[in-house]
Amino acid sequence: MRLKRYRGATASEALAMVNRELGPDALILSTRELGPTDADGLDGGVEVVAGADSDARVLQALTASDGEGLLLDGTGLPAVRAAGSPMADEAPAAAQQLYDLLVEHGVDETVAEHLLVAALERIAVGRRIDRRAVERALVEETSARVPAWRLPAEGPLAVIGPPGAGSTTVVARLLSQRPGATYVCADTERAAATHAARAYATALGVPLVLAYGADEVRQAVREDRRAVVELPSLPGETLAAAVGQAAARAVLVAPACWSPSAFGAWAERALRHLAPDAVVVTQADLVGGAGVLGVALGVGRPVAGISTSASALQPLAPWDAAALFDALSGAGRPFRGRAA
Repeated sequence: MRLKRYRGATASEALAMVNRELGPDALILSTRELGPTDADGLDGGVEVVAGADSDARVLQALTASDGEGLLLDGTGLPAVRAAGSPMADEAPAAAQQLYDLLVEHGVDETVAEHLLVAALERIAVGRRIDRRAVERALVEETSARVPAWRLPAEGPLAVIGPPGAGSTTVVARLLSQRPGATYVCADTERAAATHAARAYATALGVPLVLAYGADEVRQAVREDRRAVVELPSLPGETLAAAVGQAAARAVLVAPACWSPSAFGAWAERALRHLAPDAVVVTQADLVGGAGVLGVALGVGRPVAGISTSASALQPLAPWDAAALFDALSGAGRPFRGRAA
């Protein structure tokens, strides 16, 4: 279930909207007053976050905490406020704080809500639910949803990304982890791409094949099963089919500084005939670890690594969910997911 936000001029009005849509048994996750400078441009009023099933009940159990942590006893969750009840004081709950922190750093609202619900469900019955426990559960859930992808020693790779995403740099980084493997540049319509391919191949000391079509890609991969292929940003059905026939694993390049809508519009066209096995998040140094976290959760594929503007001849930085959550400490509210 997706938790939903209801906004009205008063608490009664917002709660009446909840009642109409979700019924009298709806569960209220949180309420807050909207100031005149609300991010959505609303002039005052009240916002209520509500749900109608166990997902909302789990979150409500956390927000009912007194700040010292809430103990689950296995006999059911604590009583929750009914939709028709008076507006309660806004609780300084761990759930809302962590949700706000995720959204603030680029995680989609729906993804953040579902991630938090799943994290809470990981906390064992009988354990105290406090912020520290939720942080650890978030790291565990993120690692499960977006696991690290181990670069295979054998088998061709095909790299694809939107224009300017850093695909050529990713190819070079992957080749640095596969000494002697062939660099197959299929992005031959762009002079800048072929020039960069020649430069990187020379610097890495690896063979270079400029492939001017699907047949040449197939031939190059047949000759070197460890080859790394750089695809154009819009490969088309024929070239995508060649990648599939070669049993190449597709690696998607996702720039951390792109907006979700822009990346989605490109992916809708580029990935019609190509299903990525893993993702590399690039431009990480432009947005920081929290931005990388948002992209990885949004794409939802195993992460092969993280790329920055540092030397392209170095291997990809490893994916580490705990380290990325720690990066959120820049907001002054540190995650302690790696603490013993």
